[in-house]
Amino acid sequence: MPRVRWVKEPDKRWRRLDLSLPEDHPIWSYPRGRRSDRARELLDLALPRALAAGRELITGGERDPRKVRERILEALNNSPGVRVDYVEVCSGRDLSELGGPGGACASGRRGLRGENPPDRQHRPGGGTVLRTMLKSKIHRAVLTEADLNYMGSITIDRDLMDAADILPFERVQVVNNNNGARFETYVIEGERGSGKICLNGAAARLGHPGDILIILSYVQLPDAEARNHRPKVVFVDEKNRIVNPVVV
Repeated sequence: MPRVRWVKEPDKRWRRLDLSLPEDHPIWSYPRGRRSDRARELLDLALPRALAAGRELITGGERDPRKVRERILEALNNSPGVRVDYVEVCSGRDLSELGGPGGACASGRRGLRGENPPDRQHRPGGGTVLRTMLKSKIHRAVLTEADLNYMGSITIDRDLMDAADILPFERVQVVNNNNGARFETYVIEGERGSGKICLNGAAARLGHPGDILIILSYVQLPDAEARNHRPKVVFVDEKNRIVNPVVV
C-alpha cells in the first residue's frame, strides 16, 4: 500500500469514502502541498469505527436505541481530534428518531476541533424528502386595524383561525392585494366572531384598514402524502364572515 496518496483537487468529491487509508498514511494535496478538507475527512477514521461499534452492539442482540447511541458517543468522544456534532439512532425505514426498543440504524457526522465542518451538498436519496405545501388560506380578508405600537404579529378572529386550521403563534405569510406587500409573521388569537384582522408592530406599516389580504399557512409533508394533499381555502365577505363551507 502506498505511503502517500496525491490529491489533485483539494475539494474533490470522493465517491468511496470507505477506502480511507490508515491514519499512519498521510494524504497530501497537490500541487500546494497541504492537506485538503476532503483529505482530512478521508484520514479521519473515527466515525466509521464508532458506527461499527454501534453495529456490533445491535448484532449482539441489543435493541435499546439509547444504549446504541451511548456506545457510538463513547467511541467518538474517545477519538483524539474529533468534535461530535450529533448522533441519532433512527428507524431504517423512514429515518425517524427511535425512542424505544426496536431495530435501528445509526447516523452521525464529525468535525475536527477548531475547524468548520466540511461542506455538505444535497444528495438525492440521502434522506426523507419533505415538500412545503400550502396548508390553508384565508382569501380576501379585509384588514380592520393596524396597530404600530403593539407587539409584531397579526391578530385574526378565532373563528377564521379554526376554519383555516391555524394555531396561535403559528407562522403565516400575508399578502396585501392593495400595495403588493408580502411578509411573514405569527398569529395572535382575536375575539371569536369579531371579524378582526389587525396588523401589529412593524407589519402595521404594510397595510391600512380596508386593504384586502390573503393569509397563507404552510405544512411540510413527505413526498407521497404531499401528492394527495389538498389545502383548506376559507372565503369571507366584507365583514370577514365565512361565506362558504371551507373548500378542501
